Amino acid sequence: MRTRTRTRAGTTLVTAAVLACAAACTGSGGDRDSGQPPFVAAPQTVACQEHQAGRPGPEYTSEQDGDTAKIMGVLEHYTANGRKPFCDGKAPTATDRAWARLYIDLGADPAYLPTALGGTGTPDEDPTPAP
Repeated sequence: MRTRTRTRAGTTLVTAAVLACAAACTGSGGDRDSGQPPFVAAPQTVACQEHQAGRPGPEYTSEQDGDTAKIMGVLEHYTANGRKPFCDGKAPTATDRAWARLYIDLGADPAYLPTALGGTGTPDEDPTPAP
């Protein structure tokens, strides 16, 4: 059996689904701000990630008031950095786990998250036999 690391094809599919949902929504596209600190996405080149200061608000979770750009930032961050340790060396907080849960709830691959954040921490196996 041959295994391979999941490529960005899965992320592209998730991205397309999020954009399609955003286009179909009739809401204001993020006019309602939760007042929570915004999600802080790290560049893909960092060696570690920072803890989040506030939980996801409606701009990330609402089908009607979600902000597509902000949602895409969460997806991009965890796809690139989800398995990296936290910079302070501490375990994820309940707030960090809430963001990771959002990532999974949006349909993203849990393999990009460690088990401490509710993911599988391992890439999926490709069940297709090699030619």
